[in-house]
This record gives sequence, structure tokens and C-alpha cells, in this order.
Amino acid sequence: MRRFSLIVPCLLVAVALCGTTAASAQNQDPYRTQLAQRHKLCQKHQKRSKGCRRVQQARQDSASQASREPSTLLPPLTDLIAPEAACPGQSDESLSVVAQEATMACMINFARSGAGEAGLAAFAALEDSSDDKAGDITQCGEFSHTACGRPFTHWLEQDGYVPPGGCWGAGENLAWGTGELSTVRSILTAWVYSPEHLANMLSDSFDEFGVGLQVGPLNGNPDAHVWVTHFGSRC
Repeated sequence: MRRFSLIVPCLLVAVALCGTTAASAQNQDPYRTQLAQRHKLCQKHQKRSKGCRRVQQARQDSASQASREPSTLLPPLTDLIAPEAACPGQSDESLSVVAQEATMACMINFARSGAGEAGLAAFAALEDSSDDKAGDITQCGEFSHTACGRPFTHWLEQDGYVPPGGCWGAGENLAWGTGELSTVRSILTAWVYSPEHLANMLSDSFDEFGVGLQVGPLNGNPDAHVWVTHFGSRC
């Protein structure tokens, strides 16, 4: 019997770049300009929001953000995908959730290194929020940045990432897959070849991240692998 496989990526560019709108922040991101002509995935789900609190501090941060330039042009996209030797276990969807999450984190930082960007530091609150968001998607059967009717910022706030009265930024990449297209390598590859997802991964606006994976029913698939990556920064 032929095995059916499916992969569906989506993202939320919820960049709270403090004092500037998310739309203008996107226009300032050089990676979006470089990748604008490449094929796009999940465009209809793209949403933007602000999450800033301190207006004065925000203006200072947005000014410094606008002045940043990439250290190098992007290499061929295939070079951003880690080989098995660099991030082992990337093609085995039967590994434990913890092992798969660790491999995804490895592959994201490999892509950043290949693009000349600094690696992201794992942050416990973002790991928790990613896991909780993936749990919402499977429990409510809703592949959405507002799964279970909760705003995008819900788990970032509940899990303690958003500082009270502080300035922060966050981005979210989502994907789910089945069969061979649920593996770390398949999901990461889909994100790399989507300009918006790749921009989230490579953006120098973020310096922390967390990866979440939940396996459960979704859209009639009993063992869908639901992936969530939360990227973040705090002023």
C-alpha cells in the first residue's frame, strides 16, 4: 500500500520591532528583498502584529535595526541545508520528540551560519511556547497562528517570554507533515525554500529561539507532525 505524505508550512511575521510598524520592518529586512522573486508558500495566512510597550526605547531600537546590513549575500539555498553528518537524525521521523527538536535547532543554526549570521541561543520560555502552540494546533485541529482562538502572543505571555512593560519581538514558523514529509529535513527544506520562512530564520532581529514538535491528529491524519519555531528578542 502506497504511503501518503503531506507537508504544509505557514508563518507569522509578528515582528515587534519597537516603534516601527511590522510592515515597515519587513521592508527593511534585506533578506526579504533578496528572496522576493522566489516562490512563496502560505501567503494567505501571513499576518503581522506589533508588541511594543516603551515608545521611546522602541524608536531607538528601530533606528539601529534599520542600519543593519547583511554581512554577505545568500549562498545557494541547498548550501543552507545541513548534511546528515552535521545534524544527525534529520530524516528519521521515528526518533523521540526531544531528539527531533534538537536536530531542528541544529539545522536552523546551520542555515544561519551558512548565511553569515550568528547562531540563535535556545531559550526555555520560547521552547515552552513553541510546544504549547503545537499542542493547541493538534488539540483544536486548527492549523493557524491563532489556534484555539488564542492570539499569537498568548503562549509567549503565558510562558514568561514577554517581559512586563518591556520591549520585545517575536516571529513564528509553522508546518505540519505526514510520512516522509514530516521529518526534520523535509520541514526545514520547506522553510528554506519559502522566502518568508527563511527570512524569519535568518533575520538578525532575533537572537533567541525555541522549537516545538507535537505528534497527533490533524486534518484527518492520525499522526501528523506539527512543527512550531518561535524566534525572539527582548530589549
